[in-house]
Amino acid sequence: MFFAGEACHPSMWATCGGAYLSGIDTAREVSRVLRQKAASTQCSTEA
Repeated sequence: MFFAGEACHPSMWATCGGAYLSGIDTAREVSRVLRQKAASTQCSTEA
């Protein structure tokens, strides 16, 4: 579970900038986790 938003930014809470930066940081973290999961998943092409 990932959270983002103005209340999640460590120093810019209650601001639009904090919401934006928190969203960017969280999107990067989600992307990193999904890349790791994809790299660790082996798919077989054999029928």
